[in-house]
Amino acid sequence: MLCGCCYLTYRAACAQRKEDVEMLIDFESYLADAKLKEEAVAGVFLRLDKNAESRVTRAVRQDRRLSQHLSTVPLNVASYEPDESSRPAAEGKTSSPGKGGQFWLVGPELAGMMEEACYIAETLLERGCRVNLLTRAFSGDEELVLKDAPEPPASLLARYGDSFRIVPVKPLEGYTRRLPPKPGTVISFFPPLSPALTLAGVPHFLVVKDLEDALSSKTLSRDETERLVFLPDYVLLIAPQQGSPRHDGPVQTQLSLEARYPSGETPRPEGAAVSRQTRRAAFPFSPSLLLFLSNGRPLPVPPPPQVPDVSACIIAKDEEGMIEDCLLSLVPVADETVVNDTGSRDGTARVARALGATVFSGGWEDDFSKARNACIERASCMYVFSIDADERVTPESKPVFKRSLLPKEGIYPHALLVSVKNILGEGVEKDCQLLRVHLNRPSYRYSGRVHEQIFPSIKGPIVTSPITLEHLGYGSLVSRSKDKRRRNILLVGEALESGENRAYYQFQLGVEMKNTGNFAEAIPLLQSAFKSLHAASHAMFFAALALVESYASLGKVDEILAFWNEVKREFPGLLELAETIAEVLIGAGRAGEARTLLEEAAKFPPPSWLAETDGVRTFTLDLLLARSYLGSDDKERALFHITRSLNSNPDHPPAQRLLVRVWPDKALQMLKEAGASKARAAVVESLQMGAWESALRLAQEFAGTDPGALGEVYLARREFAEASRWFLRSGEKWDKTRGEILKLVSDSAPAAVVSDETVRDIFTGRPAPRGRIPGLLRALGFLVDIGAFELFEKGLRALSSCDDPEFFAGQLLFEKGFLDLAADFLVTSLKRGKRPETLAMLGQIAWNRGLYQECAALYQELESFRPLTRQESLKAVSALANLGRVEDAWRLLQKSVGLYGPDEAFEKVAGILRRMREITQVTGRETNA
Repeated sequence: MLCGCCYLTYRAACAQRKEDVEMLIDFESYLADAKLKEEAVAGVFLRLDKNAESRVTRAVRQDRRLSQHLSTVPLNVASYEPDESSRPAAEGKTSSPGKGGQFWLVGPELAGMMEEACYIAETLLERGCRVNLLTRAFSGDEELVLKDAPEPPASLLARYGDSFRIVPVKPLEGYTRRLPPKPGTVISFFPPLSPALTLAGVPHFLVVKDLEDALSSKTLSRDETERLVFLPDYVLLIAPQQGSPRHDGPVQTQLSLEARYPSGETPRPEGAAVSRQTRRAAFPFSPSLLLFLSNGRPLPVPPPPQVPDVSACIIAKDEEGMIEDCLLSLVPVADETVVNDTGSRDGTARVARALGATVFSGGWEDDFSKARNACIERASCMYVFSIDADERVTPESKPVFKRSLLPKEGIYPHALLVSVKNILGEGVEKDCQLLRVHLNRPSYRYSGRVHEQIFPSIKGPIVTSPITLEHLGYGSLVSRSKDKRRRNILLVGEALESGENRAYYQFQLGVEMKNTGNFAEAIPLLQSAFKSLHAASHAMFFAALALVESYASLGKVDEILAFWNEVKREFPGLLELAETIAEVLIGAGRAGEARTLLEEAAKFPPPSWLAETDGVRTFTLDLLLARSYLGSDDKERALFHITRSLNSNPDHPPAQRLLVRVWPDKALQMLKEAGASKARAAVVESLQMGAWESALRLAQEFAGTDPGALGEVYLARREFAEASRWFLRSGEKWDKTRGEILKLVSDSAPAAVVSDETVRDIFTGRPAPRGRIPGLLRALGFLVDIGAFELFEKGLRALSSCDDPEFFAGQLLFEKGFLDLAADFLVTSLKRGKRPETLAMLGQIAWNRGLYQECAALYQELESFRPLTRQESLKAVSALANLGRVEDAWRLLQKSVGLYGPDEAFEKVAGILRRMREITQVTGRETNA
């Protein structure tokens, strides 16, 4: 808590060091999340409250009693001091400094009433009261600045000293947690705050300036917001102009309530009927009335319902720059946030504390379960939500998160399955269902050193929720920047050697091998795990998925079909596995078989133990059927299924891309009819097809809900200033990053104010925190795309904080096609240590340059890490042949054919090698190709 002088000194210091501030939060978006948090709690409170009738009765009696006092007590004198004989007796009231008592003004920023709150504070301070302004509008932390937030009331701080305090509420904190046990008089300004105060046992008043504004909400119905006004002791109306209260006097306005409970998944509680003609009085505000009420004795409060609260638990190491977005996404969701810092060398702990998380250092013992369980031990809420620093709660999930915890038929769910959307590359996504939310019980704990799981310990009902997380951790850049795959393989290998839970760790090691491209070793591990794992478990299902994907990578379609025939005898309803196989069949030109397989699997319900990914039986299924009909040249049936897919999920990117690719003239109309809110995928696909006008029409149509789509169009036209304008209007972080980069590139004054941390790292060239490396690499790649090489060179200096900056720079340039520049960085990286990725890229570059000796040597060394891919094998064989090493080339070719099976390319190379071998036998010496 800051006194007036300290706060002014702090603000002056902030003004001098804006360039050094690490966290710059957009106040408007943060405020919207803060409002959503209170509305989410309010919505759950109202659905669970069985004492609504008692609350209404109490509120009406309170209003009637005040009306009787107002008729006998003259409250229209500005200097009124409440007479001890005329006011209701105080009961259990704690004495406070100041002759007028202590007041807490809570949350005026949520209602846009900061000026009115300052007016109330000033009038109370003039009467000798102590006033505390409890607000999210001022951060109170020198590392945290709220962009475009209102200025603090410096005049009050200067004039009244310690009698007026600003008590900042950090993003992850709640208002009630900053209130003392007996706070005195609490005044709230935002109706949805009332349930949280009621749950904390805090009597309070509600001050509003406009009834319609106070009773409007994006997530609550009108009925729900009207019911909220029965929770405070009194409702007071203040004039909207600062410093001009209406007058002291009798009741002026009535709030009406039509008490009907909203229809939904929760039935109307028994005994909660409320008269349709109930009225709540709203009294005109005046300082003297407030002083009078603050000394009154409220009626007993009916007991509040049991509203579920949530502890978010995070384990993190070196996640500065990554954890900030994760924590901010938790603002509407978590009531408490606990971070287990397992040994960070950067500012991870500092960032988490600045945002209001509880941070402790639990150490690291190469055991993810121990780290997670240590974090859960410190959780105090009803539910635990486990989330990683490289994950974010999606905007669509924030309003429904709390509602997902509502009891069904009086029983609270013991655990929730959430969808995790893995970002695998530029715009590539893959969903999976994971158990991340569970009741906070001592017996519910994780097991397993790596790929830890809590599923076996849950003994109660598990439900599928609409909650979705976005996971960045295994995107190509993120994964490379932290070398997660190598770490996981080592930990899984050690656990497998211990003999504990062998089948499960075989499955996990097989998955890791598959993800590193080592399919030959992955397949036997996954086959063994699939046969050994429990027949009705998620691990068995995911082992089957990984096995199919490994077969597909080797082109073994017949093996996949044989495996499916084995699985479907016991589990015919595994539609998600069938869809994975159908993808492979369609890609192999066997569309008819894919359609038959899908239609057969869709007839059966899913197994009771399996929670399917969202869309498996709707938009994903229809999209695959549409592709299968296209493979059979039946465009009419294909159009029928793509229409159904879009009607189920109009924003589904793969469906939008297929629509534009096959039916470009129907895209705009179909997306509008389906009710799409975004058209980014359709716009980008149109641009890739060269359909500029179609892309522009699509982007303009959806500019209101997806302004970044217009940014894509102007970016493709290289109109950077206009693209920047539209990207900066978007709510997506990557759009904002690109918008600021384009502003720097196109602005004649490059010293433009930069708020994005990644762009600041590039512009200043200072070493970026380790957690920001993935975002930095993506931004550097964008600079290469737009040809901003001077800024790119400056940004490369920001990579110096990571262990191998040359590898990341070389990888980036290689992917963008600048092979000569990439080679210089990669050769330097190779001196630091050998990575399979480095060897693979240098082998490709050597092949392109015609350096066959180097190419053969690099691929030979790469084989010591993993088997060569099909394309790498062909290049290595050709390099050996060009060096005249025909027998070595022949042996490698036979090995590759045994691994991947024969195909046209292998047959062509084999023919060349046979002729070379014949020449060698005749001449007695090896010959170059």
